[in-house]
Amino acid sequence: MEEIIERLQKEAKDAKQAYTSQICEIVVRHIKAYPSDAERITSDKTLIGCFAFLKNRARQNQSNGCGICGDKDVYEYFNFEQSSITSSGPELLRPAAASMVKPQAIADFSVDDLFD
Repeated sequence: MEEIIERLQKEAKDAKQAYTSQICEIVVRHIKAYPSDAERITSDKTLIGCFAFLKNRARQNQSNGCGICGDKDVYEYFNFEQSSITSSGPELLRPAAASMVKPQAIADFSVDDLFD
């Protein structure tokens, strides 16, 4: 797994493009959470190849001149196990929900108190 991560990180660094670094980050996070999927990243699966796949997918999904792709499309390119894919990536990496704190009142009076 470490060898694959190093190969992807080197490719991202050599490409010097923000999109390859972002794809690399998605893939590395996924295989750290699901090490069994690392073996699916064969030598013919590259970050540049993934970007070309994403561009084509975005064109196919285009509406009103705007196309979009997500993590699931990256997972599809690398043929990751469907059981390890959730709607927003690995469960282990999902940020904790922010707690909803009820704001405290600054003053404790009624509007009617102002007109007495």
